[in-house]
Amino acid sequence: MDSKTMMKHLYNKGNVIRLLIGLVVIVLGGMKGKATVLPDSIVNEDGVYYYMLSDTHKAEQIMAELRKRGKQPKYDLDMVEGDLYYNTGRSILGLRQYLNALRASEVKKNAELQMKLLHRVISCYDEMHDEVKKVTYVKLLLAKANAVHNQAMESVALFYLGKSLYYQGNKVQGYQKMQQAVKMMKYSKYARKYDNLRANYNDLLIFYERDLRFADALKVLGELKIVLDKENGDEAEMEDLYDREHRKWAAHAAVVYSKMGGHEKEADAAYHEFLKTGKKYGSIDYLIIPYLLDKGKQAEVLRMCRERERFLIERKDTVNFYMASTLKFAGEVSGDLGDYRKSASYFARLAVIRDSIKVREQQSTAQELSQVYDMTEKEEQLLWSRIVMYAVLSILLVVLVVGTILFNNYRVIKRKNLSLMLNIEEALRYKEELKAKEESEVSSNGVGEGNKGVATISEDATLFRQIHDYIVGEEVFKQLSLSRTDLMERFQIPANKFAGLFTKYAGMSFSDYITNLRIDFVAEQLMTGNYSTVGKFLQEYSFMSSSSLYRAFTKKFGMSPQKFIKMKSCRHI
Repeated sequence: MDSKTMMKHLYNKGNVIRLLIGLVVIVLGGMKGKATVLPDSIVNEDGVYYYMLSDTHKAEQIMAELRKRGKQPKYDLDMVEGDLYYNTGRSILGLRQYLNALRASEVKKNAELQMKLLHRVISCYDEMHDEVKKVTYVKLLLAKANAVHNQAMESVALFYLGKSLYYQGNKVQGYQKMQQAVKMMKYSKYARKYDNLRANYNDLLIFYERDLRFADALKVLGELKIVLDKENGDEAEMEDLYDREHRKWAAHAAVVYSKMGGHEKEADAAYHEFLKTGKKYGSIDYLIIPYLLDKGKQAEVLRMCRERERFLIERKDTVNFYMASTLKFAGEVSGDLGDYRKSASYFARLAVIRDSIKVREQQSTAQELSQVYDMTEKEEQLLWSRIVMYAVLSILLVVLVVGTILFNNYRVIKRKNLSLMLNIEEALRYKEELKAKEESEVSSNGVGEGNKGVATISEDATLFRQIHDYIVGEEVFKQLSLSRTDLMERFQIPANKFAGLFTKYAGMSFSDYITNLRIDFVAEQLMTGNYSTVGKFLQEYSFMSSSSLYRAFTKKFGMSPQKFIKMKSCRHI
């Protein structure tokens, strides 16, 4: 093997990755004591699709064996593997495979194949909420579909265009496009017509529920019911597909009937239908959450949120809108259940996720993956030429790379600090919302109404609330001389009871409680932008020493108060 060939092998990322996957499969098989032997009858594309949902590991094994045998065109295998990833919630990996297939010379000559792959690429960008990239490919698909008079692909493009218009706030036109697309698909002869209709109806149900258009949602439920069990002709069957689709339908039905009012029996019946499919499809259970909230089942919602969070973590895809919505629900429900510290934690994480999503949206995911895993023939030749002919340039390149790494590290640190700042802001805002909510609840309970409202609260809880209101309302926490003795005398509390009150109702010691109030006050003041340094703040407020302030602030918020001031001042950059 000559040196040039060796270099090409070294830079063939696809071969390296597939080799690693093969090694992992072998190792895992050895750990079980015996490698799984796949019968030839299932080692085909149909086998991948059949086990895709019911036994994803087996589908991946079949896929690896198909790659190993190499009897099919690479673009075909790329498309099948992309479907495997996409249908199991791994849109980024699926996108990579679809783009690989789209670049194949055989595909470029075949309009039908191009449109199939464009449809898949659009679906990935839709899952990733990358509207810019999605619309770009939607326009490309629409142009190709019109050129060859393909009604089904035109329907696909129109539906995604309608979704984009909806997300942009143009709901009227968005609904028009989506409804037009559904009508076109219903009368098409597309092989995967029913898969598309089921997906379209599920999307419409989400939008109608969000906009409180329950009469429209009820009609769509009926349409979806009709196509639930429809098969796609000669297309490969997916085991458990229809059970999963039934579970989705039941979840939507429970929500719609519950929200309409006067249909409690229908809502409960749909919920029982939902439960019949078991917990096998936990990744879609978020659809039932509005019904559970209506029924006051906050604990069940919180359990679902935790399971969904674990699912996303296992998929190693935690920076997405699904994680954001999960944290939002978990934060709201934790607040409803009275766990305000946990609620604030969820919302603080939500702030970080939202910031990370914004950063990722500024990048081209497809381009990033392509740069990491794929090198064209031309790029490989150019690299070899530079190595051989321009050694000096190689040294300069190393310097450039090092400089880039240092610059990127700086940007990462800056983004991390910005995320922490947003974390602080979100947590403080939510603290104020919780406070307002508590005050509203106390007011609505009707103080002095016999056995109702506040009268049901224990004496200890009432006493702690009085202490808390005094400390916060009179701002006595800002007094450097504040002591527990003063409070015990003022409220006539025995020494053996005082500490227990704060442990039980604040979840922390008295000293930590006072420190927490002081640090929150510091953060609130620094957020105003009135203090250019911590020293200027301490000149006005002297309830904490400089070292105590820095230590407590950093411990709670993950960054120093001076760093917070700096990030606050340059946030607009």
